[in-house]
Amino acid sequence: MPEQAGDDEGVVLFHELVEDMSEYLSNRPGDGVKSLADVVEFNRQNSEIEMAHFAQEYFDLALASGGRNDVYKAARERNLDWAINQVLSPAFADVDVIIGIPYAPAWVSTLGHGDDFSNAGWMTHAPAIAGWPLGSLPMGLVDGLPVGLGVAARANDEKGLVRAMAIIERVLDLGDFRPSFIR
Repeated sequence: MPEQAGDDEGVVLFHELVEDMSEYLSNRPGDGVKSLADVVEFNRQNSEIEMAHFAQEYFDLALASGGRNDVYKAARERNLDWAINQVLSPAFADVDVIIGIPYAPAWVSTLGHGDDFSNAGWMTHAPAIAGWPLGSLPMGLVDGLPVGLGVAARANDEKGLVRAMAIIERVLDLGDFRPSFIR
């Protein structure tokens, strides 16, 4: 994924988070937090518990973003252009579904350091940005960690995605991927 597309995706997500989280929370029953600003304040007042291992810098960035303003609209437009016009439309020119590797093998999460998404690629980002159907099938384990096969379909073709994934599962017949501790 080009750096600009990744940067734009982050901008879009922060701007959407401040409005969407606040809308969700404001419609919940009870006396709890009603906005992202309330969550941030609650976390600050209870930081010994709520932020013992992680900070809330992403929430702070979302609050500072200002919501769906002109900066958001420009980033969203560039992001959709990249996802739809530069990646998905050309890729779907002669096919019904696209199959690819959504990520490299799973990474080990380290408490206090977060996750490493550097191995993510267009297979997950472009359909997610565009809102096109995307699924993942388990393909096995690498060094004990799960790997999957990504399948993307054209806009609004969820039926085609599910049909393709069912065919892939049947043809590959990879067996049982339940964790060993529950077999």
